[in-house]
Amino acid sequence: MPSVPGTDPQKFQSKPDRMLNAQQWLASIVESSEDAIISETLDGTVTSWNKSAERIFGYSASEAIGRSISFLAWPGNEEDMTRLVEQIRRGERVDHYETVRRHKDGGPVFVSLTLSGILDADGSTVGISKISRDISSRKEVDETVALQARLLDQVYEPILVRNMDDRILYWNKGAERVYGWTAEEAIGKVSRELLKAEFQEPELSIREALEADKIWEGEVSHLTRDGNCRMMLSRWKMQEGRSGWEILETSFDITERKRALEQEEQARAVVLAETRFRELIENAPDAILQVDPTGKIVVANRTAERMFGYAREELLGENVDKLVPMKARADHMKH
Repeated sequence: MPSVPGTDPQKFQSKPDRMLNAQQWLASIVESSEDAIISETLDGTVTSWNKSAERIFGYSASEAIGRSISFLAWPGNEEDMTRLVEQIRRGERVDHYETVRRHKDGGPVFVSLTLSGILDADGSTVGISKISRDISSRKEVDETVALQARLLDQVYEPILVRNMDDRILYWNKGAERVYGWTAEEAIGKVSRELLKAEFQEPELSIREALEADKIWEGEVSHLTRDGNCRMMLSRWKMQEGRSGWEILETSFDITERKRALEQEEQARAVVLAETRFRELIENAPDAILQVDPTGKIVVANRTAERMFGYAREELLGENVDKLVPMKARADHMKH
């Protein structure tokens, strides 16, 4: 019969035909799903097993249907499976429960489970519908990230990961040690606000370096939790992360090195000043003597040697009265 414009051809089908089409439609959805879709009786016997269940767990439908679902239990997790079945029997629902199941080859399959009851016409639970999503790849990534985090925690220096809004995403043990805040306290905070960062160069040049080379290195001062200023040699690297572009920041505490350099420069300046002062004294046209509080000569310049006729070695350590005529010594002591 030709269809009438504006009408649904299914309206002209008999009820059994419409039910058959609906069942075929549902079956097609189940078979094309990327997730394993399994149905079981309340005692755990498998009654249906789609193509993705075959792919994820390695068993064909003929191998799985009619068996107890416990054949997928990872050793030691049998009670976990029993507990989930009991929850469905009590009329509860389980959403996104992450666990491990056993593949046909004996290896682990990490899955996220959603379980719900299959109800009869009276609303009584007569079976279990289970959707299993394979999250093995994500688990591998998570485990790799966790391993990397554990390794980074062994590094003595501070290591941070920040998003492009400068909010801290990762904070290692080295950062806890140097700055004083725990990871729980630091993550989510704005880095420059938390650490009161002050840069040795214009921030515009830092942004330009990141945009051009994805890398910047320079000195920045940070304030610790207890109020101490630490000078850090910091290296930033832009990289793609889970939430977009991120900045990996590795810093080396150079505070003591900077202080040592400053002290060395100050000492060098003092030595230079003393050297210049002595050169001025040595080359002065007048005789210059320096005596200590007891009157002993501690400095005598070249002109003093010529003027008094004594070698410098003959003057140093002698009382200055040695150079004063006898008749003037009494008055000289008064001065």
